[in-house]
Amino acid sequence: MPKIRIKRGALTNLPILDKGELAITTDTKKLYVGTDSGNYIPADMQQSVYDTNADGKVNSADLADSVPWSGVTDTPTTLAGYGIIDGGGSGNTNAVTLATRHIYELDQYNMVRSAKDINGLFTQVDYNRYDGTLFIRSILSGGASPSYTTRTMKFYDIDGLTVVSTVVYALSYDGDGEITSETKV
Repeated sequence: MPKIRIKRGALTNLPILDKGELAITTDTKKLYVGTDSGNYIPADMQQSVYDTNADGKVNSADLADSVPWSGVTDTPTTLAGYGIIDGGGSGNTNAVTLATRHIYELDQYNMVRSAKDINGLFTQVDYNRYDGTLFIRSILSGGASPSYTTRTMKFYDIDGLTVVSTVVYALSYDGDGEITSETKV
């Protein structure tokens, strides 16, 4: 499967980039783009513009983090409210609440990839809570590598063992073998 590679290294070793070429400096953590007039730092990617307090999060995320969950209105109260079919789990409402609050905040969990296939693709990705319990397991299956036909996501109760919900997606590919869609089955 083709990969896009971006040059990287210390700022002192940054060459003049070709037009459209990208580079990331590993010491200053800045993105550079090659232009006709030399290396350019896109303004909308600068920490000084979008992460003014240098905490590693964009300013709007800091603002969103400061809103208490109780202050958010019109939110689903079940996994089904997010379009996830209940898997008939333990019925632990705390686990359902936890899952609905953090379903799109996967950066809040530790990710572990495993089950690498013959093409170097990881067919299993686990998202673990900071206490080590399993929150989500995503598994590629069906078809043959690298064009798997199915991705199954299982959401786990706070014990990390009991499945509270399962979502299955059918995968579609373009002529280059790139995934173009995931359709909930």
